[in-house]
Amino acid sequence: MQIKRVRLADDTPISFDETYLPLPLGKQIVRKDLRLHPIFTLLEEEYGVPLIEADYELEAVIASKAVANALQVRVGSPIFQIERTSMTSGNQPVDYEVLSYRGDLVRFVTKLLRHPGN
Repeated sequence: MQIKRVRLADDTPISFDETYLPLPLGKQIVRKDLRLHPIFTLLEEEYGVPLIEADYELEAVIASKAVANALQVRVGSPIFQIERTSMTSGNQPVDYEVLSYRGDLVRFVTKLLRHPGN
């Protein structure tokens, strides 16, 4: 099942999220108010689906027409796009997402730790 959402900050579209779930889980998830209940929380706490690990790719791309409309930017605007596949027990994929973030309003920050001698 595909779920599309636009996330807002101060009434401004910040991200456009496309989530794909196995149909039985998706049917349960869409019955909930996703503004109040994050999908990952529902999966783990409501439906007992542990999220063990995820493959995560971040890329700078240009906004397609659908993404641009959702984010209220011009077609071709720079955006950050994340593709994430989350796995549950037995290395079984349970959640695939394409997350598109406005390049003019979002900044990604990370910390890298170095362990000398390892």
